[in-house]
Amino acid sequence: MNRQPAVFVDSVYQIATYDLLDQWSEAAERLTDVFTSRPLVTTDGVFGEFLAHCSRFRPSRRRGAVQYVQELRSSQRIEVVELTSDLVNEGLAAYAGEFLYSRLSLHDCVSILVMRKRGITDALTADREFSLAGINVLMQAPTARS
Repeated sequence: MNRQPAVFVDSVYQIATYDLLDQWSEAAERLTDVFTSRPLVTTDGVFGEFLAHCSRFRPSRRRGAVQYVQELRSSQRIEVVELTSDLVNEGLAAYAGEFLYSRLSLHDCVSILVMRKRGITDALTADREFSLAGINVLMQAPTARS
């Protein structure tokens, strides 16, 4: 059986698929086949970032965002890595060490550590900073047509 490699699902992708007015919505739509065909990994921290973004929405959209997270968390297709104290401490060390001179957030550092531990090299994100850690950033801005 030819198992596809796992892909990490970042908050940029989650936001773009939930908020169709988001600047990355079209790029996310172009990657639907990746989302539906490959094993998925994310973290509770990524869900936190997604919900923080959605906090500016009206109540019905906020409820919808919670439902979206609950559906992903209960899916057999996605592994959700819990934020343990050890993982957060490792993320803090990376934030203050390897990624000190980057614009990566603590959650980004934790995400990179999770990807490294699982041998994941592709991320459904548009965050170019992930490439500092050798991660393939799959969401690309549309190219201008002449």
